Amino acid sequence: MLKCNYQIDMFLSSIANFDKSGLKPTTTVVRTGDVVLGKLDTKLYSVPGFDDLFISSKDAAYDYESIKAHSISHILCVAPHLEKKFVDKDVIYHSEEILDVPWEDLSKYTNNCVEFIDKAIQSGGKVLVHCHAGISRSASICIIYMMTRNNLTYDEAYRLLKQSRCQIYPNKGFVKQLREYQAKI
Repeated sequence: MLKCNYQIDMFLSSIANFDKSGLKPTTTVVRTGDVVLGKLDTKLYSVPGFDDLFISSKDAAYDYESIKAHSISHILCVAPHLEKKFVDKDVIYHSEEILDVPWEDLSKYTNNCVEFIDKAIQSGGKVLVHCHAGISRSASICIIYMMTRNNLTYDEAYRLLKQSRCQIYPNKGFVKQLREYQAKI
């Protein structure tokens, strides 16, 4: 324990005395939500089979020009603690605080998400589904919607969505649950 504390003290001391005058600015960006990106991911991707349904990262969901360009009227956020940026611009929000961990139970959120998307589309709206990175949670919800409304298998829905947004990669626990969901519908 003493050795560890000594090493930490030495490290902290070296940081405090570090000469920063020779450093130059870099373009490294560290995003919140444990997602590290070199540039912002501001593109909205259409969900195959649904002209009025899109998927993205939070960067795209926070880009009003992208929202406006795609006539998005409804935003479904499926990650905790993300800001509703455009409430004052007549965008209707619904949030489900889904954790991106294999043991998160997607069935707790399925009905609310499907219902929100259905109501938005039936009212003539366009829906954006997003999480932090637009890779696991939002992809899983879009896959659930595709399976439910177009009677697709998990593999069919995954392949179609992957063709539109190649970054999707639901976590292993979600994949297992999506395959189980397939057997129920």
